[in-house]
Amino acid sequence: MVSYDDELTMIETFSESDEPISPSKIFQIRDEIFEEGPDMLWGRKIARFFHKYLPGYGANASIDAAWAYFENITLPRRKKDSSGAYIKAKRGESCRLLRRKSGIETGLYPAWTTPMSEFRNFGIGVAVYFETMRALAVICLVAGLLYLPSIMYYDSTSYDETGRSSIEWQLRGSLMCHDTKWVPCPTCTLEDWADSPRRYAIAENNLVFVLANECADIRLREGLQHLVVILFLAIAIFALGFHQKKLELQYDEAILSASDYSIKVDDPPLDATDPDEWKEFFSQFEGAHVTYVTVGLDNEHVVNALIKRRLLLQKLRQLYPSDQVTEVEHEDTTLEDLLAFATKYQPRLARSFIKTEEKCRNLLSPEKTYGTTSIFVTFETESAQRNVLRALSVGHKDILRNNVLALDDPNHAFRGKYVLRVAEASEPSTIRWQDQDETLMIKIGQRLLTSLITFVIVWGGFISVRAAFLKSDTLAAFLIAILNILGPHLFKLVNKLEAHPDEGSWQASLYTKICIFRWINTAIVTTMVTPFMDTIAINGLIAKVDAVLKAEIITQPVVHMLDIWNNIKRHIFAPNAANQEAMNSNFTGSVQHLGDKYTAMTKIIFLCIFYSPIFPASFFLWCFCICS
Repeated sequence: MVSYDDELTMIETFSESDEPISPSKIFQIRDEIFEEGPDMLWGRKIARFFHKYLPGYGANASIDAAWAYFENITLPRRKKDSSGAYIKAKRGESCRLLRRKSGIETGLYPAWTTPMSEFRNFGIGVAVYFETMRALAVICLVAGLLYLPSIMYYDSTSYDETGRSSIEWQLRGSLMCHDTKWVPCPTCTLEDWADSPRRYAIAENNLVFVLANECADIRLREGLQHLVVILFLAIAIFALGFHQKKLELQYDEAILSASDYSIKVDDPPLDATDPDEWKEFFSQFEGAHVTYVTVGLDNEHVVNALIKRRLLLQKLRQLYPSDQVTEVEHEDTTLEDLLAFATKYQPRLARSFIKTEEKCRNLLSPEKTYGTTSIFVTFETESAQRNVLRALSVGHKDILRNNVLALDDPNHAFRGKYVLRVAEASEPSTIRWQDQDETLMIKIGQRLLTSLITFVIVWGGFISVRAAFLKSDTLAAFLIAILNILGPHLFKLVNKLEAHPDEGSWQASLYTKICIFRWINTAIVTTMVTPFMDTIAINGLIAKVDAVLKAEIITQPVVHMLDIWNNIKRHIFAPNAANQEAMNSNFTGSVQHLGDKYTAMTKIIFLCIFYSPIFPASFFLWCFCICS
């Protein structure tokens, strides 16, 4: 058991770091180190109830300490700054000892009342996403209000003389026609009505009848209203794009980051691995004081091996019973104990670790050399960064031809003969270090492979949804909702086959795949499986669209709020863990991808716009959906 002084030192160290904290780093911390506040989670209260009344629940470690880890380390917390505004607290600042030392009061972010201004504490992308959600909700509300005269007309006897009382309330403002009549059609054949055989009949005298819609024709007024709405949507979405860029610039200027002072060299010579050489080269530019130089090497397999070793070591530690866990992680005696225990109970895991350990030692041997793939240089001032970018700015063709004469000063050529491709660096936390070494041809091959896999997944979803629509509209609607939840997980696996320089590029690729999948399953397939003559029928296309919208409104928010998998981990797997570290590892939360979140928005607004001429009230449903 470590002392409170040791725990204070550990917490202070964690608070100063922005890197994720693994459960293994704080498995020694007791739950008493964090005071219980009024924002204690209901999950923790439930866990305490189970621990009290269920024998063996959390018997090997402290379930309260794991929940304290979740509330104070995993979940973000906020505090007030000197001006009284809330800012994001550093991890561990809710520690009792740190609170006594600094007087800082922290709390969890409220789920329902967190103001929009505080989302910028989570990064520019998150802040812009929530601003976009709010803007789209307003846009759809205004579009629905512009459609209100058409909605009122469709809900009147002027359009449907039989009345709308037998139609669901949300469909009364649509083109759904309840007023039908069998009329003779001597020239009609069954082949003409093959897609809608229930609208075709032959009387006893062999006279052919077809079921015709008797609702009023669409007036010019409704057509003009639709054009006005489409024009408004085009202008509003175009303006939203400008607003997003403005917000991004505003948030970026409000928060200084390493990328504001850094540049990236994309095409360094393979043997230029000495950071001092790069420091000397960039120090020649006006006002340039080089603070850091990071050399990216072509060692992806080394990084992967080290990551695998760390994961295996974590599994070894989590096997160890709580009464035998040692506080020392890397000493030979501790590793020997872990391997001895694993050899007895998990021999395959022990063999895998030994094999990985040997591979890491071999890859890190002095005889191994790795070429340079990219260089990151951080300057002391923003002006130095801009001066360097301006001095090395040349055309793309000159870079490909290595045209030294294109530079303003020949001394700006690296080693006197290399024209460098230089750009502003991404945020350090967004750089995908393992993907910096891939060549253009490898990336093209990866894109072709993932495009083929994406086509297969999209085609499989299309076939399954079409088959479901043939059986039941409700079944198909919920199948679409389920596919829209599961699809992103498949595409995240597919996207791992692609190399991207940063997370922004990776998210954009993920967004494209999920967007195509969701748009086809949610909107396009519905039209393709519905005969044209059933577009405004009682159980036709409009009813299918309504079923899809309701399924999306119910399924997506409920699944996200229940957080089923993580709750299973916290309430079932964690209490049965062998030690505190293993227990804490079930309280790490889930990764959220903005590409997935944006497609969840765009698929519904695409559905509304696509079907707005026949179902204008869908904009109100989508506004409710996005607010939920």
